This record gives sequence, structure tokens and C-alpha cells, in this order.
Amino acid sequence: MRIDDITSVQIVVPGEPDPRLHPTKRLDRAEEVQIMVGSRAGVAMCATTCPGRDALWARDELLHVVNAMRRTTTESAELYVHAPASWPRKRPGQLWQTSSHLPAPELIQR
Repeated sequence: MRIDDITSVQIVVPGEPDPRLHPTKRLDRAEEVQIMVGSRAGVAMCATTCPGRDALWARDELLHVVNAMRRTTTESAELYVHAPASWPRKRPGQLWQTSSHLPAPELIQR
């Protein structure tokens, strides 16, 4: 997603009756969690799917990257943020990648 288009981030636990409800103490037990990103166009995009135990870390890392990029770039710069389509076995040192060009289609999940 373009960094400028990211307006909200939410954690969704598949299988929950109301996907907006996810008590933090139950995230660790969730097999998988989706980090959903909302855009100005009103379209939600699944940025990454990760183990529940890493959900809050992944969300915090995304917000950190987006905030840092917003502070250091000019308005005319095209910047995109993306994550690997599949979660690595261990928690990666840097999950979110940024680039000045649209990532390859295999990196984009909807």
C-alpha cells in the first residue's frame, strides 16, 4: 500500500464471531492473525498474516515504519510498504519493507 493511503490498522482473528473483537490476552493463543490496513478509498487490504503471538509486535512495527517514512519524505515521493506474503519460521528482524516502486504482485495480498 502507499504509505499515504494507510489511515487505519486493525488486527483480525479469523473465526472470531465479530472480527473487530480480539481480547489481547487471547491473541497469543490464536493460530493466525491478519493485520488489516484500511485505505482512503475505503478498501481494506490484508497486509500480512502472522502467528497470534507476534500480532501486536507486527502492528507496532508497521506503525513505526509508516510514521518514520511520513516524517522523512516529501509529498511528491511515491513510497510503498509491504510485508512477505508468508510468515517466516522465526520472527524476522525487519518485517515491513518500503520501496519507491510498487512491489511485485506476489508480495501483495488482498
